[in-house]
Amino acid sequence: MQPAVGGTRVVRTLSAVSAVAVLCCVSAFVSLHVLPVSRRLNPVSVPLSNYALTPAGWLFNGGVLALIVGLLCLLAALVAAGELSRVSLPVLVTAGCCLALTGVVLFPNRTLPDGALTPAAELHWVAAMAAFAGLPVAPLLLARRHRMRVGCSGLPRVAGWLARGASIWFVALLGGSIMAFTDRSHVWHVGGVVERALAGSEILAALLLTVWLWRGCRCYRQDEAALVVETADAPLAAAA
Repeated sequence: MQPAVGGTRVVRTLSAVSAVAVLCCVSAFVSLHVLPVSRRLNPVSVPLSNYALTPAGWLFNGGVLALIVGLLCLLAALVAAGELSRVSLPVLVTAGCCLALTGVVLFPNRTLPDGALTPAAELHWVAAMAAFAGLPVAPLLLARRHRMRVGCSGLPRVAGWLARGASIWFVALLGGSIMAFTDRSHVWHVGGVVERALAGSEILAALLLTVWLWRGCRCYRQDEAALVVETADAPLAAAA
């Protein structure tokens, strides 16, 4: 069955709200890197979640919550546009990622004086890894679905490439985190950069999808125009 034409009022409203929420998340995360209260943290080695332990922690938590709102609105827009069914793997995975991001906020990444993780930090790590692992699923599916469609916007494909890059960053982050847990020599010093690249890729992919949904995909409009022409020609063909 042909999906509904993108760019309808409901889809445009949901995608606009999603874009605003995601941009609020980006603004919050960027601000954390320039505020004096958090500037002492080294972005090369320190994970983003450590900003939650500073006086500006409310900004980090607010950014994550804004991202959750943006992702949920994006899911609703994709369902309303007919791109995803309500009960499908991408919807369930992305909804699970939103739940995991809630865990990132609820369980701060505090460590003991010897560097060991507290129980809350362990839950935080699991939640963060689950969110990072699942967010590329929907962009990858949409990129594959629209790859061969005539006249389709290039935004889903760009989002798909960002999701592929995020998957590579995730493997690096997961391997480096495990190395940091098991290697007492602390050779893993670039976790902050890898995590920021991973988060940036996934957030940008989500933002591109919101723009794509707001504009409506050209391939849908072309299919609809072709259907109108076929319908108009049908009586003439029958009469002949």
